[in-house]
Amino acid sequence: MKSTVLDNLGTLTMDRGWSDHQNAEYFSWCIDPGDLLDCLEAAPESHPLANEEGMKRMRDLKETINLDDNNYIIIGKWKR
Repeated sequence: MKSTVLDNLGTLTMDRGWSDHQNAEYFSWCIDPGDLLDCLEAAPESHPLANEEGMKRMRDLKETINLDDNNYIIIGKWKR
């Protein structure tokens, strides 16, 4: 199964079918805070596309998520 790596957020990956909207340039993803926490906890410890800065962002995001938060919207630009 193909997955997309959000390398600016460490090793956070989304499986095929995750995107709420996508076109040739951008994508968006609306996710419940509990589901996002589950994704962050399941993220692998390393990935060839991840750097330390992205891993730190992923850890920092994980620490700030509250289950009572509103949904998160992640917007990104495809790398070429």
